[in-house]
Amino acid sequence: MAWQAIPGTDFSWASITVSATMQSAENSQVPVGLLVFVFQSCTGYSFPGLCATIPTPLSCEDLICEDRCEMVDGQLECIQETFSTCWLAGGPRYCSFDGKIFDFMGTCAYTLNTICSPNPTLPAFSVEVKKEEKENSKVSSISSITIHVDNVTVTAVQSENGMVKVNHRSRLPISLSHGKLCIHQKGKSMLIQLNFNLKVLYNWDDHVVIKLPAALSGKVCGMCGNSNGDPQDDVLSPDGKQGLFHGLGEEFWGDLTCTQRCVCDVVQQQAVCWDSGCGTEEECRVEEGIQECYPKIFGVCSAVGATHSKTFDGKRFILQGTCVYLLVGLCEDTQNLVGFQVLVQNGHQSDNLTSSIAVVTVKVYNKTISINRDHPGKIMTDEQMVNLPYHYSGRKIVVNCDGQDAVVETNFDLVVTYDWYSHVTGMVPSGFASALCGLRGNYNGSTSDDMMMRNNHVTSDPDALGSSWKVMDVPGCSERSIVECSSTVTPSWMQQEVSGMGCEIILEVN
Repeated sequence: MAWQAIPGTDFSWASITVSATMQSAENSQVPVGLLVFVFQSCTGYSFPGLCATIPTPLSCEDLICEDRCEMVDGQLECIQETFSTCWLAGGPRYCSFDGKIFDFMGTCAYTLNTICSPNPTLPAFSVEVKKEEKENSKVSSISSITIHVDNVTVTAVQSENGMVKVNHRSRLPISLSHGKLCIHQKGKSMLIQLNFNLKVLYNWDDHVVIKLPAALSGKVCGMCGNSNGDPQDDVLSPDGKQGLFHGLGEEFWGDLTCTQRCVCDVVQQQAVCWDSGCGTEEECRVEEGIQECYPKIFGVCSAVGATHSKTFDGKRFILQGTCVYLLVGLCEDTQNLVGFQVLVQNGHQSDNLTSSIAVVTVKVYNKTISINRDHPGKIMTDEQMVNLPYHYSGRKIVVNCDGQDAVVETNFDLVVTYDWYSHVTGMVPSGFASALCGLRGNYNGSTSDDMMMRNNHVTSDPDALGSSWKVMDVPGCSERSIVECSSTVTPSWMQQEVSGMGCEIILEVN
């Protein structure tokens, strides 16, 4: 085919023999092809097309990639970036790139992420957060974040929504350093994007997110860690030593049991510690990310009149058996928890109308203490009847009278009360949560499994529950109540007993 130039233009022309099929032709001198379509009228139409062989782009600028482009097997390709994520939420809580979650209450300026590799080809940057103590609170909050990159410093201040500081206040969106740093608003947050794919989100309040590209994994350091896949080394200080971050002058607990208090000494530039502890009515625990001595929290269960029961988690039911049952005990082999059992023996009153609690037994520290309805003011221990008060082994166990109640207390804060008649309560500290079993449940915060039997199956039948937790038979005991009310008339003292459980029903004769 002979191509002929059209004077004064960039076009060429050539004549071809048209057949009944679609044909194509090429000009060997320019990267343009020609398609010819022939219709019934024999009128042809054509348009230019790319050559079959596409020239390889010489640089990434020839490709439009969402994340980044790389040379793969001699060809430039768009690569989808993978990221590690670090976040700071609510002031004290951090989650590193490798997933380590920790709490830190410092109120200074801290580096969240920066380049720590000596490689000079890596981009120099840092992301810093400034924290301050909330008013009327021990919790610190984020007052501002600052990004340093390419000789540019950008600061976003809490509550200054839609604004950042770059020498002066600027409204979003903005682009800096010839597009190397772009900032725009995304929902209620600002999004900072750097040309090496680092992304920072901040909601102008209490939430910061940093997304680190995989190319920088293992080459960074700071509060967010090094993104090397190992969370165990995420609390390394800049000199490579292990330890939590604390600000100069900041006071903190030196251990997890609140027995040591420390402060970061400004002069010595190191922690100085001393013996400390919680008060007698306090316990060491973490609340909202803050380790502190807090007032003790107790789980409470009760039984009234032997039949009306309330679990630690608040479930109520009626159990009418008159044998010996495990009211509550430690069933999980948990470290630092002392084993104990509280047993109850139910029995009928002489009027044969109602059942009551006949005996309460506490087993702890290899000691068995029984409180019998027939012996008010006394307890049975080591098969001997003794008067109250009673102490055992340096006050590991103390039994006293408090009004009309016998009160059994241990040095790990188990408290059992019994009025020598029809009312028993058990109190355990919150450390026993989810470790208990018996008629009063496991103290896990849910009533759905409070009627769990010894075989770990949950029942809705109180008699089946009682049979499961029966410890022993006594002469004349039964699994079910044999008492039936002969009329709707109920003694006034029983009405008070039922209403005391919160039933809120008043029974009347007529």
